[in-house]
Amino acid sequence: ALACVPLTLLTAPAALAQVAQTAPETPGALPAGARSITWTEPELNEALAKRFPQQRNLHGLLQVTLSEPHVQLVPSANRLRTSVRLRLAEPFTGQAYEGDVQLLHGLRFEPGDRSLRMTGVQVEQLNFPGVPEPYRQVLREQGPPLVAQALSEQPLYTAKPEQTALIDGLGFAIGELQVTPKGLRVVLTPTLAAPAPETPIRP
Repeated sequence: ALACVPLTLLTAPAALAQVAQTAPETPGALPAGARSITWTEPELNEALAKRFPQQRNLHGLLQVTLSEPHVQLVPSANRLRTSVRLRLAEPFTGQAYEGDVQLLHGLRFEPGDRSLRMTGVQVEQLNFPGVPEPYRQVLREQGPPLVAQALSEQPLYTAKPEQTALIDGLGFAIGELQVTPKGLRVVLTPTLAAPAPETPIRP
């Protein structure tokens, strides 16, 4: 079976040899000729931590600071659950509120910049205990769509050019992303066309 090789190790010749030569991780579970790479939950969190803290500006009204991300696998839904610390600051008044958000989302690969991005973001929980009572109802109603908008297409990981170049050179392309009990499985689909069958020579 194919070892769990994180994308961060794809520059290692030994790891690349495994991708090129070994059988699929689960026989019959992948398209013909496909291979896969699996990120475990700890590896996902290690890669994600390097992307934070981040700041986003929301329509010029709020400055959103995101920090302390944590990812959990949700194989039953083929999605990830990510919790993030939030700090919302009003640039005009200087008022800031601390809280946290829990998201359920998928992932997609963007070939243009080689990034894994959040997609289909749903806000499961949004907590800002320090917000004054008059504003809590507004936050409950307007907060989730604003946070989902701010985090939609958020890059969680960006592969190095040499990593994707080596995958391409081996005749594979990054395909479907699958959340399994073992981790995030990245399916590598073959791109090299199979040789045409020989035409029999007739007497």
